[in-house]
Amino acid sequence: MEKMITVLVLLIMAEGTLSSGWSVTFENKVPCALKGSSVEFRCSYTYTDGETVRETAWQRGTFKNGIWTRVKLSDFPSYENRFKYIGDLQHNCSLAIHDLQENDTGYYYFWFDTNKYGRSSKASVYLSVTGLSARVYPERVRAGDSVTLECRTSCQLPGTVWFKDGNPVAKPQFQAQTEDSGNYLCAVEGHESEPSDPVVLDVQCKYCMMTLMTCSEFHRLQRYLKH
Repeated sequence: MEKMITVLVLLIMAEGTLSSGWSVTFENKVPCALKGSSVEFRCSYTYTDGETVRETAWQRGTFKNGIWTRVKLSDFPSYENRFKYIGDLQHNCSLAIHDLQENDTGYYYFWFDTNKYGRSSKASVYLSVTGLSARVYPERVRAGDSVTLECRTSCQLPGTVWFKDGNPVAKPQFQAQTEDSGNYLCAVEGHESEPSDPVVLDVQCKYCMMTLMTCSEFHRLQRYLKH
């Protein structure tokens, strides 16, 4: 009886050592990226000697019928032609996703199958996809007043650039002049093709604040009265 117990203990210990001989490591577990851009999940994995990797896949966590489950990205129509496995069947499990959308935000897992076991990472990568929100403060000013441009996002991203009616803006803070009225939008440097929605700056004349007229309206009225 004692010999049988000893054998069982040794078998359990051997199985535990075998099952713990693999790992999945993510370089960045909480990446944040801009809508419309691309992101890479840098990842590495290990397994026990004597195993051969036959298949790999990335999965996304999702609720199905109220149950949290993991589904391969290839099973989502929304990811078609937008993701690429850039790892291998040895130790690199990196993934690239392109043309990011805000609904790509979520939990991602790596899965691989060997000639002995199928394994899915216990930890996950949580991806946040953010858009840009432009703000002009204040939106209506008099000529000579100070204006501040703010480009907001939920992620820490590189520097931002501003455009007014398609032309670059030198500084995000300036003394407004009548010609500064227009549509402003911001973008992340290097991703100017994915700008924010535009916001309007309305610079009013010093002499027409009481009428709530913009400078352009005031000048049009002046020209009309001269005729």
